[in-house]
Amino acid sequence: MLGIYEIPTMADIDPWLDPYRDKLETQQAYLRQYERRMLGGTPIEDYALGHLYFGLHRVSDHNNSDKDGHNDSNAGDKAGWILREWAPNATQLFLIGEPTDWRDNSAFKFKKIDNDAGIWELRLPATALSHKMLYKLHVYWDGGDGLRLPAYTTLTHQDPKTHDFR
Repeated sequence: MLGIYEIPTMADIDPWLDPYRDKLETQQAYLRQYERRMLGGTPIEDYALGHLYFGLHRVSDHNNSDKDGHNDSNAGDKAGWILREWAPNATQLFLIGEPTDWRDNSAFKFKKIDNDAGIWELRLPATALSHKMLYKLHVYWDGGDGLRLPAYTTLTHQDPKTHDFR
């Protein structure tokens, strides 16, 4: 009999697959291990709502906190932007784009807010960004750096000449 949290393999459902039971169970164990590694103990439901935490979010005039109620005491009561990114191997992270003339700028440097999980955050005043403004991330890691689109980007544009995404 199966345990309460064990998912049967296809071989339990289809007797024709019984000769492949070992391979199916090995694959299933790998998937369970991979899921645990990806989720890090987070319930799958919360993981699926990551877009509500990560990415670029406008902060209202009345409440300068995020969806979890975290407040930035330096932000005051002004509207602004919060951009969060998951970059566990990054050593530095910058928002670059139209507001920075596509160069690193200390005013657009992310702060690492969770060393164990690799979560980075940037808070900006409302005037720092505007609708349809193009940007990317400049990610630094040990031994190199590169330009990346934020993981939770909702809209990108491709340059027809260079085929570069922004």
